[in-house]
Amino acid sequence: MPDYPTFSPDGSKLAFIRIDGQVGVHDLIVDADVRVGPRRNAPDVGQLWRDLGASDSRVAYRAACSLVLAPAQAIPFLDRNLRPVPSSVSRTIEQAVADLDHDEFKRRTDAERELARLGPLCELPLRNALARSVSLEQRTRAERLLRRAPGLLKHSDEDLRRLRAVWVLQRIGTPAARATLKELARGAPEARQTSSARTALRFLAPPPASKVKFR
Repeated sequence: MPDYPTFSPDGSKLAFIRIDGQVGVHDLIVDADVRVGPRRNAPDVGQLWRDLGASDSRVAYRAACSLVLAPAQAIPFLDRNLRPVPSSVSRTIEQAVADLDHDEFKRRTDAERELARLGPLCELPLRNALARSVSLEQRTRAERLLRRAPGLLKHSDEDLRRLRAVWVLQRIGTPAARATLKELARGAPEARQTSSARTALRFLAPPPASKVKFR
């Protein structure tokens, strides 16, 4: 029997001994304000979806918690509204990074403009390019793009909404939620949504069974 208080492996719950000797469990993730009172009506998942992208983190957090508490409504909605980032984006970024060193000035300028448009998706490929031996022209343009952070690399409201939705699916953790996460994990590897979905799946994976040796 573990010593109390004890955190769950994912840090989302705290177990403790009540004064009557019983074990209590406190949810550290779901906002207490969301849990107050019985739910009389089905949640407005459309409004909660919009609130996930709010710049006010408190609004977004409450929306996320409300979705976690309503998996029957949340999962079908998120499954319809979340899509993997197309793998074609990876090829576009790869070509644009290479074109930063193109012989034609216009191709170099167009490539830099395209990478700026793609925003956060291009950060990792640009940093990977800088880690290699690249030309001075390519290095100069890549560093110029990265120096625009947080303007260039700032996530839009839509990006934040989708990243927070991944968090919701991870917290729900049902087979249906995992199926949606698996679909998102197939997206372009440069996308934060893709990496977040893959991390969520690793987090939800059961621990390997311990091997017991008998003598």
